[in-house]
Amino acid sequence: MGIVLWTAILIFTLFSRFKEKNSINPMFLFNVFWLGIISLTILNLYNFRAIDSLVYKMILLGTIAFNLGCLIPRINITGLSNNANYAINKNYFQALYFMAIAFLAVVDSSAIAAILRGASISSLRFTLRDTVFSSYYMSLLFKFIVYPVVIAYVVYFIASVLVYKNVNRTELVKSIIITIMDFVANGDRIVIYIWFIGIFIVAFTLKKDYVNTLAYRKIKKVGMVIILLAALIMLGRKNMSFSLISSVITYFTGGLVYLTRTLDRINLTAGQTVLVTSYQGFFRPVMGVLELVGVKWNAFETATEFLLTNQTNSFALDYEATRYFNYFTTCFGYFYYDFKMIGVFVHSLVFGLLSKQAYYRFKRNNVRNVGIYMFWVICIFLGMMNFAMAETSISLGLVYFVIGFVRQDIKSIDKNNVVEE
Repeated sequence: MGIVLWTAILIFTLFSRFKEKNSINPMFLFNVFWLGIISLTILNLYNFRAIDSLVYKMILLGTIAFNLGCLIPRINITGLSNNANYAINKNYFQALYFMAIAFLAVVDSSAIAAILRGASISSLRFTLRDTVFSSYYMSLLFKFIVYPVVIAYVVYFIASVLVYKNVNRTELVKSIIITIMDFVANGDRIVIYIWFIGIFIVAFTLKKDYVNTLAYRKIKKVGMVIILLAALIMLGRKNMSFSLISSVITYFTGGLVYLTRTLDRINLTAGQTVLVTSYQGFFRPVMGVLELVGVKWNAFETATEFLLTNQTNSFALDYEATRYFNYFTTCFGYFYYDFKMIGVFVHSLVFGLLSKQAYYRFKRNNVRNVGIYMFWVICIFLGMMNFAMAETSISLGLVYFVIGFVRQDIKSIDKNNVVEE
């Protein structure tokens, strides 16, 4: 089944490359990403456990549906015109930035104090979880405001580089500072991974533009710094006693094994949430408020239980039981849990449709449209983990990003804002 899936995705990859004539369209990105994952899975360099045929069928059906969604022609929606002009509210983004920095400074000061008391870097996030984030309000602020803001700001910077074809040094330094401070506070690698994604898109977009050679060189230097930082982080984690290459392969292929090992549990309650599991990141803030007044939603409770169980339950990926893994169930696992194979098809179709519609507007080349497309690219490249819109950090990051732009006529533009035409 693995070879059949690999062949099908290869065909889709070649078709998407020749159809769009570039490497940053969503159809090609999705196909080449999963082609790489399935290739590594088939090679099975580290004797991982066998993949259930149902998992392969999910991926095949989801890939077909995603490509079909990408083939749907452009849809013009009132209020979302491809030719609209949007002003950047710079004050809004700067306010978000310094609010997040102030919060992270408080958390990081506690982190530094913990290190001085002898806490190891690899266990730092667990130390903070038991101290600073044991406060309900601190945890709430970080989860629903600060962490999404960090992601929104990094996407804002990357989108600005793409549009203006220049790397603003001040914004670059600010973006790196907030990334480092977030990692110290959170220990999560998602923001660093988003940097990888952004640099990839920027590099392939500017590569053929000889006018922007300087910007291209700058972003390559930034990329080298991010790669070095990521390597040091992965090697410094206590559970990563393997080689760096081994760790990367585990991250990208382990989700298929983990999904296989959780199928029996998943099938007990799968098909009850329709779309809530995959998009729970948007529902979570609202339900958090409603639950305070006693309002509960069974579908949301079931979706939350699915996510939390994946976080807390770990399984051995290999037969020797030397590599344990948790949480990663792939985007198809989330789609399947929503409405079984129908959910895989429908969600993947919508995923492809929304990604392609965002890509049409991405080519309009203004910061808002480019940033929105970046969020869908993030969803594609986080597919080995889950469907990113199930993460509050990504879904609210998208919301906070979009709020920072105002559609207006050219005549009414404030001189302090920047407008992309």
